[in-house]
Amino acid sequence: MKFRKKPGTVEAFQYDGDLIDAERNYYVPEWAAVAHQAGILFYMQGDSPDAAPMELYLNVYGEHWNVRVGDYVICNGDGSLDVCSAQAFERDYEPVQSAGKSTRDGSDHEHGDRNQEKMLNYIGVKIVKAEQQEKDGRPGYKVKYPDGYVSWSPKDVFEKAYRILDYEDFINEDM
Repeated sequence: MKFRKKPGTVEAFQYDGDLIDAERNYYVPEWAAVAHQAGILFYMQGDSPDAAPMELYLNVYGEHWNVRVGDYVICNGDGSLDVCSAQAFERDYEPVQSAGKSTRDGSDHEHGDRNQEKMLNYIGVKIVKAEQQEKDGRPGYKVKYPDGYVSWSPKDVFEKAYRILDYEDFINEDM
C-alpha cells in the first residue's frame, strides 16, 4: 500500500541542545515548554556508551524517541508531538507565511536572540510505504520513509495524516 501525506501546517523548532536559557527561561515555543513541564519532553541518560551525559527524549505513546541536537521537534495540527531529523524536515517542510507577517529574512536558523516570535509555521508532504501492524496490542502502521527510515505509528494518528496513493511506486525497496 502506498500513502501520500496530507498537507497541513505544523509548528516546529530546531533543538540546539537546550530548552532553557541561562536565566532559566524557556526560549522554545509555549507548547514545547508545557510538554517539558509535563514530562513529555524530558532528559535522561542515553543508552549508548558514547551518549551525552543527559539527552532529550520525546515520550510518544510510551516510547522514548531521542531528540538530537539539530533535530526538529514538531507540534502537529492535532497537538501531537513528533521529532524529525534536520535533513528530513528541510526536505519535507517549507515556511508558511502568516497573513500580515513577513517570512524569514534570510537570517540564521539558530536561536541567537532566543526570540519565540521567529518561530515559523511549516507545511509538509511526503510519500511513504506502510502496512498495518499491531504493536503492544494497539492497531497501527509500520511506516517506511524514502530514506529507508522505518517507524511505527498508531492507527488514528496515521490515518489522520495519510491517504492511500494509487500511483507509481515511489519507494522501490520492499518493506
